[in-house]
Amino acid sequence: GVIGLSPAAQVPFGMVRVGPDTSGNRTALPWRHLGGYTYCDDRIDAFSHLRTVGAGVNDLGNLGLMPVYHGSAPDLYRCRTQQLAGYAVRRCGYWKSLSHAQEWAVPGRYAVALADPSLPASIFANLTATLHTAVHRYEYEVSTGYSPAVIIDPCHNVAYQADACQASAAWAQEGSREVVGWVAFSAGFSGRIGGFNLSFALRFDRPFTTQSGAWNGDDGSVRTGDLYYTGTNGGLTLVFPSDTSALETAVALSFAGIPGALANLRAEVGERDFAAVAAAAAAQWETALGVVTLGDGVPQEERTKFYTALYHFYQSPTNYTEASGVHRGFDKKLHHSEYTYYSDLSIWDTYRTEFPLLVLLQPQVATDVVQSMLEMARLGADHSLPKWAFLDGDTGSMEGLHAVVMIADQLLSLPEEFTAQIPVSEALVASAESLRRHEGDQWLTLGFIPNKTSESLCYYLDDYCVAQIAHLAGDGGVSEAFRATSANWRILWNDRVDFLCNKDESGSWTDCGSVLGWPTTAINVRDSHYTEGDAWHYRWYVPHDIPGLVDAYGGSKPFARKLNDFFSRSTLLDNNLLPNPYFWSGNEHDLQTPFLFLYANDTASAIKWSTFVRQEKYTIYSNGMSGNDDYGTLSAWYVLSALGMSLEHCSGRMMLALPAFEDVTLHLYNGNILHIVVDRAPSQCTDIAFVSFEDKILRTPFISTASLLKGGTLLFSCA
Repeated sequence: GVIGLSPAAQVPFGMVRVGPDTSGNRTALPWRHLGGYTYCDDRIDAFSHLRTVGAGVNDLGNLGLMPVYHGSAPDLYRCRTQQLAGYAVRRCGYWKSLSHAQEWAVPGRYAVALADPSLPASIFANLTATLHTAVHRYEYEVSTGYSPAVIIDPCHNVAYQADACQASAAWAQEGSREVVGWVAFSAGFSGRIGGFNLSFALRFDRPFTTQSGAWNGDDGSVRTGDLYYTGTNGGLTLVFPSDTSALETAVALSFAGIPGALANLRAEVGERDFAAVAAAAAAQWETALGVVTLGDGVPQEERTKFYTALYHFYQSPTNYTEASGVHRGFDKKLHHSEYTYYSDLSIWDTYRTEFPLLVLLQPQVATDVVQSMLEMARLGADHSLPKWAFLDGDTGSMEGLHAVVMIADQLLSLPEEFTAQIPVSEALVASAESLRRHEGDQWLTLGFIPNKTSESLCYYLDDYCVAQIAHLAGDGGVSEAFRATSANWRILWNDRVDFLCNKDESGSWTDCGSVLGWPTTAINVRDSHYTEGDAWHYRWYVPHDIPGLVDAYGGSKPFARKLNDFFSRSTLLDNNLLPNPYFWSGNEHDLQTPFLFLYANDTASAIKWSTFVRQEKYTIYSNGMSGNDDYGTLSAWYVLSALGMSLEHCSGRMMLALPAFEDVTLHLYNGNILHIVVDRAPSQCTDIAFVSFEDKILRTPFISTASLLKGGTLLFSCA
């Protein structure tokens, strides 16, 4: 699959993700560059500062920089746009060759030796970041006969849309060290929120020379001495003395105007050099990743796989509270808040694993995310909770309204010091009113949305979670009403074939989601009744009432038998590129299914298939996942599963299978220690005799998250 991740440098939850945007003849298709980077490529187009995190959209990649040797090639400053498969692909002459043998990355830092295609010389680029700034260090060869320079391309992006950059400007004063500017941008995804204005400020560690100027990408010319640029295909080139062997520049971004960018620059970088900023970023990552400690004896490949997944978990959501304490809200105005404001919430994905892992490892971040979503509802034009929050708006992408699931999971899972930060009454009103508005009138009259099977299934879960919020708020009437509609999933259950099937407005089965010819015709991952999947994928999607689903199958044995069949069929298609019509680890709708065996008292199968997914669908290589990571969702699944757990939504409980390691320690937010232990090597454990917490045997394979956060020893005893 297309994972969509980048080796860009960032700090945990940082807004700036500075790294290479790549291209190459073998992977020219834009959908292979969702995060700007594809490992198969052999050239770097620019270093950009904003990017999506494993999402299936081409957007961002804003503010491009590239170190060059000034005047070393005739087309150095020329940029051409060509059409490719319906996309506008912009290619500039300042690109550099990429060799992975000369590339290096660790959390918080990226480095690469850039081979100049026009010279037998290279430039070594080193990148690091703070929350809202990046620091670049470039090392040049001084014997080339050309002066070192840095190209600033305000309109560079990875949206592959000709008119995405609507306007830009950049300017500096001769003899100074600073450049400021802005870009107005609106691409396929950001266009759904009306686009955005991004401001920037750069400060170099030395003045640039009078050879600097504004470059024009249309004809490749440079207006030497003119340090003001405006347009959509050009920028500034800053030239430095020919004996410059190394230079550094700090780059600050802001959605609060140029004063905001300058404030971020002063507060987050100040007078520090690259080495100091990189060391600080490394320390932040050491703290974040150190929350989980694996015991001795874990093979290096498994250790690498686990901490890589944990690293990707920390890449999102995005902290948009700038150094001055402001963020831009859904009303497009600047606001101060007492909490950290987060956006870029790919909620249809992240509610399943990313948010539950935040609850466990970073409960204050999870709480701030809920507060941010409630603010989005207050300030947004339709006063609804977000579906897919991006920057300062809601894209409305995907189905359901799973923000209510996240709110309920926070309220039901965390101790009072966090839940007290959430106004429960406001949360209930926002959840109930937003949800009923999205569901529409037919939801109450028919009990489902005609010809939209998966959307209906999403709303059944949402209704249940609103019922739980209402219960916490003491509103029995609202709780009862939403609990009743959450049970209507049974309307879509077709016991003739044991699938959740499609109905039209008359209440009649249509093609039963293409399953009446079961099992052959059910494998249609483009079935319009099911979002990004088919009837097989959604056959198990009643996460709020799995006991009821087990009963619908006729009991535990037939449920477990058919769930095993579902996984077994998935092994017949042994690749991670194409969608699997059965269990598909590359998309989100199936992520909890390995743990559903627990409801059928079949822990052995839960262990078997969760282990299978970890071992067969995750690797340490460039194709290490089966699909888009979607802001940490697939990575967070791996981490939770390796800890032996998965969240049961809107109950405050974790489902327990088997950890991947004998000994894991979680250093919790409050200083407590959660010790997860298996009494033998997990590879030798095919079933569980019992699970105990603090020497008390659990009666069921479930435990409250609140209990885990108190710390203690969670012991898995193998049968």
